[in-house]
Amino acid sequence: MNPQTPPSLETRIAAAQGGDKESQSYLLVHYQVRLARFVASKMGERLSSQLSVDDMLQIVFMAVFANFPKLKTTSTVGFERWLFRISEHTVIDEARRQSAAKRGGDWRRIAAKSQDQDGNSARALVEDLADCDGDSPSAFVAREESIQAIQIALANLVGDQREAIRLRYFERMQIQEISDCMNKTVPAVRGLIRRAMSVLREDMIKSSMWLSRKGP
Repeated sequence: MNPQTPPSLETRIAAAQGGDKESQSYLLVHYQVRLARFVASKMGERLSSQLSVDDMLQIVFMAVFANFPKLKTTSTVGFERWLFRISEHTVIDEARRQSAAKRGGDWRRIAAKSQDQDGNSARALVEDLADCDGDSPSAFVAREESIQAIQIALANLVGDQREAIRLRYFERMQIQEISDCMNKTVPAVRGLIRRAMSVLREDMIKSSMWLSRKGP
Protein backbone atom coordinates (compact mmCIF):
# COMPACT_ATOMS: atom_id res chain seq x y z
CA MET A 1 0.00 0.00 0.00
CA ASN A 2 1.19 3.50 -0.88
CA PRO A 3 2.21 5.16 2.42
CA GLN A 4 0.55 8.35 1.15
CA THR A 5 -2.82 6.64 0.76
CA PRO A 6 -4.97 7.04 3.88
CA PRO A 7 -6.49 3.84 5.29
CA SER A 8 -9.98 2.99 4.03
CA LEU A 9 -12.97 3.21 6.34
CA GLU A 10 -13.16 -0.60 6.44
CA THR A 11 -9.50 -0.71 7.49
CA ARG A 12 -10.23 1.77 10.27
CA ILE A 13 -13.22 -0.26 11.43
CA ALA A 14 -11.15 -3.45 11.54
CA ALA A 15 -8.42 -1.66 13.51
CA ALA A 16 -10.98 -0.18 15.90
CA GLN A 17 -12.43 -3.64 16.43
CA GLY A 18 -8.93 -4.78 17.38
CA GLY A 19 -8.64 -2.06 20.02
CA ASP A 20 -6.73 0.63 18.11
CA LYS A 21 -7.59 3.87 19.94
CA GLU A 22 -6.50 6.10 17.07
CA SER A 23 -8.90 4.37 14.68
CA GLN A 24 -11.70 4.46 17.25
CA SER A 25 -11.22 8.21 17.62
CA TYR A 26 -11.05 8.65 13.86
CA LEU A 27 -14.39 6.87 13.41
CA LEU A 28 -16.14 9.04 15.97
CA VAL A 29 -14.78 12.14 14.26
CA HIS A 30 -15.91 10.78 10.89
CA TYR A 31 -19.50 10.18 12.10
CA GLN A 32 -19.70 13.07 14.54
CA VAL A 33 -21.99 15.36 12.53
CA ARG A 34 -24.38 12.55 11.56
CA LEU A 35 -24.47 11.29 15.13
CA ALA A 36 -25.24 14.75 16.50
CA ARG A 37 -28.20 15.08 14.14
CA PHE A 38 -29.39 11.57 14.95
CA VAL A 39 -29.12 12.12 18.71
CA ALA A 40 -30.98 15.44 18.45
CA SER A 41 -33.79 13.74 16.53
CA LYS A 42 -34.16 11.04 19.22
CA MET A 43 -33.95 13.11 22.41
CA GLY A 44 -37.51 14.39 22.58
CA GLU A 45 -38.76 17.52 24.31
CA ARG A 46 -38.34 16.33 27.90
CA LEU A 47 -34.74 15.11 27.60
CA SER A 48 -33.83 18.16 25.51
CA SER A 49 -34.96 20.35 28.40
CA GLN A 50 -32.54 18.50 30.71
CA LEU A 51 -29.47 18.00 28.51
CA SER A 52 -27.89 19.80 25.57
CA VAL A 53 -27.33 17.82 22.39
CA ASP A 54 -23.58 18.10 22.96
CA ASP A 55 -23.88 16.60 26.44
CA MET A 56 -26.04 13.75 25.14
CA LEU A 57 -23.57 13.18 22.31
CA GLN A 58 -20.79 12.94 24.88
CA ILE A 59 -22.68 10.22 26.74
CA VAL A 60 -23.18 8.40 23.43
CA PHE A 61 -19.46 8.62 22.63
CA MET A 62 -18.61 7.07 25.99
CA ALA A 63 -21.05 4.23 25.34
CA VAL A 64 -19.58 3.61 21.88
CA PHE A 65 -16.02 3.47 23.23
CA ALA A 66 -17.12 1.09 25.97
CA ASN A 67 -18.72 -1.20 23.38
CA PHE A 68 -15.92 -1.29 20.80
CA PRO A 69 -14.65 -4.64 22.22
CA LYS A 70 -18.08 -6.13 21.32
CA LEU A 71 -17.97 -4.93 17.70
CA LYS A 72 -18.36 -7.98 15.42
CA THR A 73 -18.39 -6.47 11.94
CA THR A 74 -15.76 -4.78 9.78
CA SER A 75 -18.11 -3.63 7.00
CA THR A 76 -19.18 -0.01 6.75
CA VAL A 77 -22.88 -0.90 6.61
CA GLY A 78 -22.61 -3.23 9.60
CA PHE A 79 -20.62 -0.68 11.58
CA GLU A 80 -23.14 2.07 10.93
CA ARG A 81 -26.01 -0.14 12.06
CA TRP A 82 -24.07 -1.01 15.22
CA LEU A 83 -23.13 2.63 15.86
CA PHE A 84 -26.61 4.09 15.48
CA ARG A 85 -28.22 1.23 17.41
CA ILE A 86 -25.96 1.92 20.39
CA SER A 87 -26.66 5.64 20.04
CA GLU A 88 -30.43 5.16 20.08
CA HIS A 89 -30.33 2.78 23.05
CA THR A 90 -28.07 5.20 24.95
CA VAL A 91 -30.49 8.09 24.42
CA ILE A 92 -33.38 5.92 25.64
CA ASP A 93 -31.41 4.79 28.70
CA GLU A 94 -30.40 8.35 29.55
CA ALA A 95 -34.00 9.56 29.27
CA ARG A 96 -35.03 6.85 31.72
CA ARG A 97 -32.15 7.71 34.05
CA GLN A 98 -33.04 11.40 34.07
CA SER A 99 -36.67 10.57 34.76
CA ALA A 100 -35.72 8.25 37.62
CA ALA A 101 -33.38 10.86 39.09
CA LYS A 102 -36.14 13.45 39.04
CA ARG A 103 -38.57 11.04 40.74
CA GLY A 104 -35.88 10.23 43.28
CA GLY A 105 -35.63 13.84 44.39
CA ASP A 106 -32.49 14.89 42.48
CA TRP A 107 -34.46 17.68 40.77
CA ARG A 108 -32.11 20.46 41.88
CA ARG A 109 -29.18 19.12 39.85
CA ILE A 110 -31.43 18.43 36.86
CA ALA A 111 -32.78 21.99 37.09
CA ALA A 112 -29.23 23.35 37.18
CA LYS A 113 -28.43 21.42 34.02
CA SER A 114 -31.51 22.66 32.19
CA GLN A 115 -30.63 26.26 33.09
CA ASP A 116 -27.12 25.80 31.70
CA GLN A 117 -27.97 24.73 28.15
CA ASP A 118 -26.06 27.62 26.56
CA GLY A 119 -22.83 26.51 28.28
CA ASN A 120 -22.79 22.74 27.97
CA SER A 121 -20.48 20.43 29.92
CA ALA A 122 -17.95 19.96 27.12
CA ARG A 123 -17.61 23.73 26.71
CA ALA A 124 -17.18 24.20 30.47
CA LEU A 125 -14.42 21.61 30.46
CA VAL A 126 -12.66 23.28 27.52
CA GLU A 127 -12.78 26.55 29.45
CA ASP A 128 -11.11 24.92 32.45
CA LEU A 129 -8.45 23.36 30.24
CA ALA A 130 -7.77 26.76 28.70
CA ASP A 131 -7.50 28.34 32.15
CA CYS A 132 -5.00 25.68 33.24
CA ASP A 133 -2.85 26.36 30.19
CA GLY A 134 -3.02 30.12 30.62
CA ASP A 135 -4.91 30.59 27.35
CA SER A 136 -7.82 32.96 26.88
CA PRO A 137 -10.94 30.84 27.47
CA SER A 138 -13.03 32.98 25.14
CA ALA A 139 -10.55 32.56 22.28
CA PHE A 140 -10.03 28.87 23.02
CA VAL A 141 -13.71 28.01 23.20
CA ALA A 142 -14.58 30.10 20.15
CA ARG A 143 -13.21 27.31 17.98
CA GLU A 144 -15.97 24.72 17.57
CA GLU A 145 -13.20 22.26 16.80
CA SER A 146 -12.15 22.45 20.44
CA ILE A 147 -15.58 21.24 21.56
CA GLN A 148 -15.53 18.40 19.06
CA ALA A 149 -12.01 17.40 20.09
CA ILE A 150 -12.84 17.34 23.80
CA GLN A 151 -15.85 15.11 23.15
CA ILE A 152 -13.58 12.52 21.51
CA ALA A 153 -10.90 12.88 24.18
CA LEU A 154 -13.43 12.47 26.99
CA ALA A 155 -14.76 9.27 25.50
CA ASN A 156 -11.22 7.90 25.52
CA LEU A 157 -10.82 8.30 29.28
CA VAL A 158 -11.07 5.10 31.28
CA GLY A 159 -11.86 3.95 34.80
CA ASP A 160 -11.85 6.33 37.75
CA GLN A 161 -10.56 9.25 35.69
CA ARG A 162 -13.58 9.10 33.40
CA GLU A 163 -15.95 8.74 36.34
CA ALA A 164 -14.43 11.70 38.20
CA ILE A 165 -14.71 13.95 35.14
CA ARG A 166 -18.25 12.72 34.43
CA LEU A 167 -19.40 13.52 37.94
CA ARG A 168 -17.65 16.89 38.02
CA TYR A 169 -18.70 18.24 34.64
CA PHE A 170 -21.76 16.25 33.59
CA GLU A 171 -23.42 15.72 36.97
CA ARG A 172 -22.27 19.13 38.26
CA MET A 173 -21.08 17.61 41.54
CA GLN A 174 -18.78 19.36 43.97
CA ILE A 175 -15.49 17.71 44.95
CA GLN A 176 -16.84 16.56 48.31
CA GLU A 177 -19.87 15.01 46.63
CA ILE A 178 -17.61 13.15 44.21
CA SER A 179 -15.50 11.98 47.14
CA ASP A 180 -18.58 10.54 48.82
CA CYS A 181 -19.91 9.00 45.60
CA MET A 182 -16.62 7.34 44.64
CA ASN A 183 -15.66 6.43 48.23
CA LYS A 184 -12.34 8.24 47.84
CA THR A 185 -10.68 11.04 49.78
CA VAL A 186 -10.93 14.61 48.54
CA PRO A 187 -7.17 14.72 47.70
CA ALA A 188 -7.56 11.46 45.75
CA VAL A 189 -10.46 12.92 43.75
CA ARG A 190 -8.48 16.10 43.03
CA GLY A 191 -5.59 13.94 41.85
CA LEU A 192 -7.85 11.92 39.54
CA ILE A 193 -9.25 15.07 37.99
CA ARG A 194 -5.79 16.63 37.61
CA ARG A 195 -4.40 13.53 35.85
CA ALA A 196 -7.52 13.24 33.69
CA MET A 197 -7.14 16.86 32.59
CA SER A 198 -3.55 16.15 31.57
CA VAL A 199 -4.64 13.13 29.52
CA LEU A 200 -7.43 15.18 27.94
CA ARG A 201 -5.00 17.87 26.76
CA GLU A 202 -2.85 15.27 25.02
CA ASP A 203 -5.83 13.48 23.46
CA MET A 204 -7.35 16.75 22.29
CA ILE A 205 -4.25 17.36 20.19
CA LYS A 206 -4.66 13.96 18.53
CA SER A 207 -8.39 14.46 17.93
CA SER A 208 -7.77 17.93 16.52
CA MET A 209 -5.43 16.36 13.97
CA TRP A 210 -8.27 14.27 12.55
CA LEU A 211 -10.72 17.17 12.72
CA SER A 212 -8.36 19.41 10.76
CA ARG A 213 -8.26 16.76 8.01
CA LYS A 214 -12.01 16.46 7.72
CA GLY A 215 -13.59 17.75 4.60
CA PRO A 216 -16.49 20.20 4.61
